[in-house]
Amino acid sequence: MVKIIFARHGQSEANLAGVLAGRRGANPLTAAGRQQACAAADLLPSSIALWKVSEVARCAETADLLMRTHAKNHDSAVPAAAVMGEFSEVDYGDWSGRPLEELRRLPEWERVQNTPQDMVFPGGEAQHDAWLRTRQGVEKVLDELRERNSEAVAVVVTHGDIIKMAVADALGLQLQNFQRTAVAPGSLTTIDYASRVPVLTALSVTPAGRTGQASTLGGGA
Repeated sequence: MVKIIFARHGQSEANLAGVLAGRRGANPLTAAGRQQACAAADLLPSSIALWKVSEVARCAETADLLMRTHAKNHDSAVPAAAVMGEFSEVDYGDWSGRPLEELRRLPEWERVQNTPQDMVFPGGEAQHDAWLRTRQGVEKVLDELRERNSEAVAVVVTHGDIIKMAVADALGLQLQNFQRTAVAPGSLTTIDYASRVPVLTALSVTPAGRTGQASTLGGGA
């Protein structure tokens, strides 16, 4: 039972405003986003071996709420989460901070959705590079879990596109197919790596039953 539970950060102010936040600027969780994080903690298993988190502030805020609520639920000490740059948000470069409706009108939007392996965000990162570092991050976490025991679980608090890339890789899909899933804010996605072939056991689960949005970056607001 070597599992990774990928937690997407709760709704942020940028999510609510329909803005692509990326890595730039202050972007705290909304009241709804904080509630989503606390509620998601109730769905986590009692024993978690590792907590990992993106360096971006909205993920750190989400991780803190998840860990504190989980510790309270199980009458345990609040753990610490290790920051991993591999799970940082895609660097959207000059697209960061711009309204999604504006970005959807750009000619590059079709490339983002249909041929992401060819997309390099202006002033930012290639989607292929984000894909590669996500795969590297997963392997590092799995190495740590397997060193502990055969029934270890990790929670990785990260971003929608990163989770979608991890899911696509686990399912044996290429990068160009990663947009075929959507991951809601405050949701949990579980991949079981115990056998030779990874198995997706849960996708975008939220206590409120909210689903991700198709055809958008990250998985919607």
